[in-house]
Amino acid sequence: MTDRSTLAVQKALVAHLKRRLKQHIPQTPELDRYYEEFRRELTDFGVPSWPGELLAALGAAQVAYVGDFHTHVQSQKLVDRLLTMLHDEHRASIARDPSRPPPHRVNVLAMEAFLSRHQPHLDRFMAGECTSDELLELVRWDRTWGFPAAGYLRILETCRDLGIRVVGINSTARGERTLHRRDRHAARIIARLHKENPHGLVMVFIGDLHVAVEHLPARVLEQLARRNRTIQDCIVYVNPESVFWALAESGLDYIVNIVKITHRQFCVINSTPVARYDSYLRFVEGVIEEDDPDDFAPASADVADYIRELAGRIGRFLQLSRLSLPDVDIVVWQNPDETAQQLATRLDAPADSPARVRAASLARHPLAITDSSLLIHSFTLNDAADAAARLVLQAGGWRQRFLPAGRSFFGDALFEALAYFASKVINPKRACKKEDDLRQWAKQSHSSRRVRKAVNVGAIERFVLPHLSLLATLGGDSTNVPLPTLPAPRGLTLPARMEVTRVIGHRLGEKLFYYAHVGLPSRVATRRSRDRYLDRATLSRTFRQPPPTEADARRLYLELWKSAAQVQEHHDTRAKWL
Repeated sequence: MTDRSTLAVQKALVAHLKRRLKQHIPQTPELDRYYEEFRRELTDFGVPSWPGELLAALGAAQVAYVGDFHTHVQSQKLVDRLLTMLHDEHRASIARDPSRPPPHRVNVLAMEAFLSRHQPHLDRFMAGECTSDELLELVRWDRTWGFPAAGYLRILETCRDLGIRVVGINSTARGERTLHRRDRHAARIIARLHKENPHGLVMVFIGDLHVAVEHLPARVLEQLARRNRTIQDCIVYVNPESVFWALAESGLDYIVNIVKITHRQFCVINSTPVARYDSYLRFVEGVIEEDDPDDFAPASADVADYIRELAGRIGRFLQLSRLSLPDVDIVVWQNPDETAQQLATRLDAPADSPARVRAASLARHPLAITDSSLLIHSFTLNDAADAAARLVLQAGGWRQRFLPAGRSFFGDALFEALAYFASKVINPKRACKKEDDLRQWAKQSHSSRRVRKAVNVGAIERFVLPHLSLLATLGGDSTNVPLPTLPAPRGLTLPARMEVTRVIGHRLGEKLFYYAHVGLPSRVATRRSRDRYLDRATLSRTFRQPPPTEADARRLYLELWKSAAQVQEHHDTRAKWL
């Protein structure tokens, strides 16, 4: 549940991002009208739903529309996952009862990202006759679409694996009523695809404004009516801003990520308005790298100012009066030609810095190389929020040391937990790997070369999972249960120490977030019940007063785990998300 002050941080950031976007995006009367018609459909969030109900509605439809926010990779990830889940559900239904009609199988994916006249090139790629780079060149991606390609290419690969045909539905309409003319062009193609696949599902992936009932779905129904055909359709809105705010103000934003508006209209919330508008701003300002849609190109953005802006908002949320942020250079290390030694020399870092930089690179871990430089490895919204949280902690006197033999483990883990907690003030939808995710990751790492193995999997299996299992036994109503003997990890390489600290710290940070935010805004009648939750004054003191010794850090670490161990977390494991 988002409390009022967290919600205020989110809304203030969205307003800030929108003001900057207005400098880049020309508004037209048609665009304003399309947006207003879209907004009218989403004035209320309806009722909470769940993946099974959404998949059933999609499986019963003949045409389904899924909204795309072109710069935000979460939209593309959702479609990729829906295609796989619908394919699996179709096969599972046949296996369960061959005598019953299974849900419709996705036969065709219609994509706005490709012009219809480029269909021969798309067919060549789907047949394996050209590479992804060749496809982008053939369709002149930079000129005809221009948005980061990675998320869309991932969808094409999934469709190729599942035997789903992909069809381009976009056109180069110009002049007045461009959006309407593009919808009519797409509708003619979709109607034809339905005629060719009357017993299957045609899924349409197109910009979110187009999926409003009065827009493309209405144009498709008009085309079918001319042929005396009717269909059952389904619309999936993805991360609409109004629905997110309505859920947040009702205290449901961490519990509900699918809502049902009508029998044919659903919303999926897998991101925040801040993340959406942040991705668009980075795109229009030319700071998204083409090979990774989540990353900033640091040469094109004032990274430090942006992070300091986020750090200030975190400080105000935590009520840290007179917060003096350190003057720190943010170093996004993405130059493959620069060695760790050269980077350390350029930053005038201590003698042991090259080894620490190499370890941080392997573990993808942020690292304070000096008191005036913070190293990060990419620049997603989560990276920016994480770096901002580290500035706030550094202002309070916190440091991470990563000493061998576990001599600083508890202090380092506390630092990581607080940084993760504070980053979720900026992006509440940020989530970490839970225990089931870690087990699945370890299993996959043994059998697949595609899983990143920078860190010894044994560290996860031998230390992290047993450590978290022991901590999960803490809590309950009894205050007299002694704290367990909990050894620090030993015998780990520096990259493994960093990754272990990060994984465990994130789990504690997630617990603290629910411990503070689910309980704090609850209208609890008794003081005794209120005392079960973490108040902001305690949090503020923790950010300002780091434990003076490792023994003190261990004591605080266990006390926080004991307090938060039984807190109900509403996010499921990553494997079950949409």
